[in-house]
Amino acid sequence: MKDWYDLSIYIDTPLDVAQGRRILRDYKNGTASEIHDDITFYLEEGRRAYEEMETTIKGDADYIVDGTLPVNRVVVLILSELRGR
Repeated sequence: MKDWYDLSIYIDTPLDVAQGRRILRDYKNGTASEIHDDITFYLEEGRRAYEEMETTIKGDADYIVDGTLPVNRVVVLILSELRGR
């Protein structure tokens, strides 16, 4: 796929941070049962997909950004990288 794009950016966010942010975002008004079902799915399926990205995609990224930073800082870093190319 590298022939199809100029730059790949990987936002490196630890599993716990990504999951916590997702629950806060998606289940602001969710029930405990909905959250339980989501975490069960994450443990059975989603975690594997994340780990696969860590081993197959991250290493080939042109630029890696610390995903624990605030969103506005991530945006500034990515824009700075783009402008520098």
